[in-house]
Amino acid sequence: CAPNGEVWFGTFNSGAIVYRNERFAAMTTNDSLPHISVSQIYQDRQGRFWIVTDGGIYMRDQNQQTHIFDQMDNLQSPAIYCIYEDQAGDMWFGTRFGGALRYAGDEFEVYDENDGLPSKTIYFIAEDQQRRMWLGTNDGVAYFHSPNFFYFDAASGLADNECNTRAVMRDREGWMWFGTIGGASRVNVAAVPFTSVPPRVDILALETKFHRYRSFANLTLPAKAANEINFKFGALSFINENANTNLVKLEGFDDEWKNLGAEHEIRYTNLAPKQYTLWVRGVNAYGQASSDTAKVSFEVLPAFYQTAWFYAGCALLLLGLGYGIFRLRMRQARARERELEKAVAEKTERLQETHSFLATVKESLPIGLLVLDAKGIIVDNNRAAQELFGFAASDLRGRELHALLSSPLMKRDAVWETLAGQKAEIDLVGMHKDGHRFVCQIHSDHVNNGDGKLQFLILTCENIDERKQLEAKLIENEKQLAMVDLMAGMGDVLNNKLSGIQGYIDILKTELASLANQESARAIAWVQGSIHDMSKVIRQLIDCSAYLVKQAVVATDLRQELRRLEQHWNDKIKFRITPMP
Repeated sequence: CAPNGEVWFGTFNSGAIVYRNERFAAMTTNDSLPHISVSQIYQDRQGRFWIVTDGGIYMRDQNQQTHIFDQMDNLQSPAIYCIYEDQAGDMWFGTRFGGALRYAGDEFEVYDENDGLPSKTIYFIAEDQQRRMWLGTNDGVAYFHSPNFFYFDAASGLADNECNTRAVMRDREGWMWFGTIGGASRVNVAAVPFTSVPPRVDILALETKFHRYRSFANLTLPAKAANEINFKFGALSFINENANTNLVKLEGFDDEWKNLGAEHEIRYTNLAPKQYTLWVRGVNAYGQASSDTAKVSFEVLPAFYQTAWFYAGCALLLLGLGYGIFRLRMRQARARERELEKAVAEKTERLQETHSFLATVKESLPIGLLVLDAKGIIVDNNRAAQELFGFAASDLRGRELHALLSSPLMKRDAVWETLAGQKAEIDLVGMHKDGHRFVCQIHSDHVNNGDGKLQFLILTCENIDERKQLEAKLIENEKQLAMVDLMAGMGDVLNNKLSGIQGYIDILKTELASLANQESARAIAWVQGSIHDMSKVIRQLIDCSAYLVKQAVVATDLRQELRRLEQHWNDKIKFRITPMP
């Protein structure tokens, strides 16, 4: 019931119901309510109106301004079970899964298990006469005396650990009543101490697979025992001893304290050889830590393979092994280097021999050899080329091709294209240093680079003047022989014809003699004399042609010319080539 006379009801699934002016009105999510399931409605001493729901908190301040609080406002769980205003004016809220919330100064402060609460589910919140806040959870009842939480559970006499929603009351005598699923419990809060005697902690034993130690003075453990070490300890308290909490830290291994809860032992395995100290601290049910921390110091001895001398020996062994491997690799490298040097020397020697052989062949060739670059400049030549053109080797190198060879039928560029375009055989005019010209037969070949372009042009050059002269003489001889054969043939034909005429004239003469015609006889006699003269001339022509054939009408003796050419080439190709090894 509100101070203004309004009566408010919270429903499970219909929002909040208000009774005013003898009429009921509903407030739902359409009216800014976070959820239609309402747990509690409360108006605080400042006049603020609170409604807690399963979806958050609705608050209307003194100025009728509405505020909605949900997970965006540090609410870990928007489902709220209860609301309570303490004597300081702070608002407390119990959530389903988000612990307890305190609203002070327009901000929410969260309390959960990290702060000492036994659970994050808060069913009710109340305050006793000593201004201690009591919170019912599903794991006991806790009371808060800043900054610590203390709690009771079934082991402390509570009817049950799980409490019911808003089942809490403070009676006239100051006792607190708590409702649980197992019944109601009453606590005389005046008898609840603020503090108690801090627990005492003792380390009971250190156990390994081989021995159990109870005395810890100058304790050393062999390396094999460090594979598994078990510590047993206990925290002594006279108030709810089962709720004691044990904290341990192994210095040299752990970076932070470990909360073991109610466990009274801890096991460590595979500890490295060095010095360790185990610290043990106890916390009682009221959150008070032991004033003295128990400890045990011990040393794990190294195994033989973990000692300094073993490491030193291994290091020396590794150094020796490394040095031996280094020496072996160096020896192998030197042997390989000698093999490579030998192979390079052998290949170099073979290349030199091949180069010498090719140089000998080049210089011993009976025909001239010119090597030109792609621009038509002579870069190399042999001795025969020097003799052919009359220049020294140094004078030939660097000359252009057209300075030595030309053609009366082609231009300079056409000559170069013919020679450089493909393998060619061509007769050109060679120019000697002294100025005389000669017929030079050229054979060309190419050396291309990796791109298929011309790199070098190789030309062989031969003076064929004598060959050309011999060919001319042979042609002339053939002409003369043809004329002789023609004359002989014509003489034979004429002689045969005249012989036939003479025979017919003799017959005619005999017939005419019987007619005793003097004029005819004289004419026949004149014809016979003419025939006789012509036969005589023809016989002389035949005899002359036979004589020309037998004697020196053809001035060239072919056999002598062939013998002379044979001797010439034998002299040219007489050079000695050193055989390859």
